[in-house]
Amino acid sequence: MQRQHVNFLLLGGGIAAHEAARAIRSRDPGASIVMIAREAARPYRRPELSKSYLLRKMPRESIFVDNSRWHEQNHVSLRTGTSATQIDCNRHAVNLTTGDEIIFDRLLIATGCAPRKMNVPGESLPNVHTLRNVNDADRLLHAIDSARIEGLPLPNDKTHRGRAVVIGSGLLGVEVASSLKTLGMHVELVSGRSHPWSHYAGEAIGRLVSRSLESHGIVLHANRLVQRLDGDGRVQRVVLSDGTRIDTNLAIVCIGVDPTQELLRNTPIASEKAILVDEHCRTNIGDVFAAGDCAAAYDPLFQRHRYFPHWNQAAMLGSVAGDVMSGGDRIVDSSMAIESHWFEMNGFLCGERKHIDRRILRQTPETIIEFGLAGDGRLSQVVAVGDIDQKSARLLIAKRVQTSGREEAFKDPKVDLRSLG
Repeated sequence: MQRQHVNFLLLGGGIAAHEAARAIRSRDPGASIVMIAREAARPYRRPELSKSYLLRKMPRESIFVDNSRWHEQNHVSLRTGTSATQIDCNRHAVNLTTGDEIIFDRLLIATGCAPRKMNVPGESLPNVHTLRNVNDADRLLHAIDSARIEGLPLPNDKTHRGRAVVIGSGLLGVEVASSLKTLGMHVELVSGRSHPWSHYAGEAIGRLVSRSLESHGIVLHANRLVQRLDGDGRVQRVVLSDGTRIDTNLAIVCIGVDPTQELLRNTPIASEKAILVDEHCRTNIGDVFAAGDCAAAYDPLFQRHRYFPHWNQAAMLGSVAGDVMSGGDRIVDSSMAIESHWFEMNGFLCGERKHIDRRILRQTPETIIEFGLAGDGRLSQVVAVGDIDQKSARLLIAKRVQTSGREEAFKDPKVDLRSLG
């Protein structure tokens, strides 16, 4: 066993750890930094996996966040293909799968999350996929190629082949369904709720997303759950809760994620669904921080811990953590926004859905905006499909502007968003 001391130990090889390393290095040019990455690849752009990479518009060498020499040039030791097995908070020590031990001054836990399981019969059949990392994407691409050559014929088109079922209609499920359809496959989308994006959006935008999918030929099964997956040696059909049987060549499960928390066993690090951190990404243990998809950061604007597993959020939390670990005082950005793209559509989300009491709409032929209002009339969330002034929308959230007595102005598309702040 080898023992090493470092100033900053970053557990994770994703965007949160990478942005933390960037922030640390910008403040402390001479500190020792070690990143421990479970995957063999250096940090890459995960959002492209469901879009450009799946569509083969972006080659593998283009998905990486930085060039292959970034870590070397910035004196960041990146150890891929390994992971931590134990954290000893009292000794400031972490054990690795290699048998080595690292003593740290400050530790960042940025171990991400794992795709949620359905826990139904047949879930482990071959050709049942998830899409979390680049290896998942490569396996899915191989399955798509096979289905298009030797799979089931398309309905009403016996000259082309390949059928897929996407299970889950959140941001990822909608993007994956769109990409598969663009690749020429017959796609059916199973939604456990009445409309896609139900975790984020109201009925108006949910119906719009549904119409956009169906207009491109995607079959939507709303308010249905998967009862089981059947097949002889591989998945061949998906059976829904109403008895519907969907013949398919492959299934992609996109029903959410669960934070990885195995490392917290036998530690005093506080967690609930995710690791609890304050607005500076500090845990309850001195010199231990957490960021990314494994962390729920306290948001002083909404006065609660928020868990939002998305690339943009992970990057922001990682940057905050790295800044504070190295002596800064940044806090989490309450107005962090995310975008989604499918077919010719663009989506935008910003704010906190759990405070919403009701929604009001602003609509034009090109754009629909839902403003989510708290019970006291303050703005809590903005969700849009189409063109929107994102900077102004984020500012409205950051200010938690009061809408009482001004709701007609929020509804009126002729009123500039900038004037509402």
